[in-house]
Order: sequence, then structure tokens, then C-alpha cells
Amino acid sequence: MIQFRHLLLILLATLLTACGPKGAKQYNAGVESYKAQKYQEAISAFSQTIKMNPDFAEAYLSLGLCHYQLKQYDKAREFTKKGIELLDQGQSVDTKDKWTPQQKTALGHWHMGLISEGLYRQSITKDNKAAISHLKQARTDYQKAAQLDSSNMEYAKRVKLTDDLLKKMGT
Repeated sequence: MIQFRHLLLILLATLLTACGPKGAKQYNAGVESYKAQKYQEAISAFSQTIKMNPDFAEAYLSLGLCHYQLKQYDKAREFTKKGIELLDQGQSVDTKDKWTPQQKTALGHWHMGLISEGLYRQSITKDNKAAISHLKQARTDYQKAAQLDSSNMEYAKRVKLTDDLLKKMGT
């Protein structure tokens, strides 16, 4: 009898693991669409994921990245910020990747830096003061990413690049 219960628990655990978190199927479809550079399709899949599982932080980060690729920076910032907030609340979903929740949060801050860089590029010819502000925000976001995950040298490189740009701009 004890062996049967043990086998039953193992079977249930295996089934739950195989099913994955709520919305995992849609999330994985979104990842595949993103990889294929089908950003609108990916947005749809990640949005479905969020409808099914509103605490799926990684779906928000991915949705933000799609909007970034489409140069929709306000939406990108909104969704990325929400993903970071959920990660800070411990709402990371096991997406079968190798990233820890802290590394995912760092990645979210890196995304925020990229978004601020995009806003910098949009405003550089129109409003120098706004451009500098966006670049300073990018540096802050990259610094947060580097503090959270010092093993990823890309974050430190981005801090240096934004520092160099700011120096060239006289700030």
C-alpha cells in the first residue's frame, strides 16, 4: 500500500510538471513567434498567457520586449515594469530556462535600459534635454542590472557605453 501511494505521488508530480504553469503553452508559442521575428503574433500569445495567468512575470517581460522591437517604447516600458514588479514580489514562473528570478529581474532592468536608449534615439534630434534624461535613465537601469547579476558582462558594458555618451554630450 505504501509503495502504491509513493508511485501515485510520483505520477501526480510528473503530470503536474509536464503540464507546466498555467499559460505555459501560450508563452512557449510566443517565444517561438518572437524568435521568428513575428512580433505581433508573439504579442498575441503573450497577451493570452497573461489573461490565463496574470502573475506570469516572464510573459510581461517578453511582451515588453516585443513592443521594444516594434519601437512602441511606452508600451514596452509599461509591460517590462510590470514584469519587474512581479519578479520583485516573487512571482517568477518556471519557464524551463536556466535563469534565476534575480537574473530575470536583472534582465528586466536591462530591457528598461534598452527602452530608454530607444527613447534617447528618438529624441536626440528634437530635444537634447530629453535625450540626456533618457540616457541617464538607461545608465541607471543598466547599473541596476549589473548590481543584480555581476556575472553578465553585457550590463557593465552598457553602463560604460552610456557613461561615454553622456561625457560626449557634456554631462
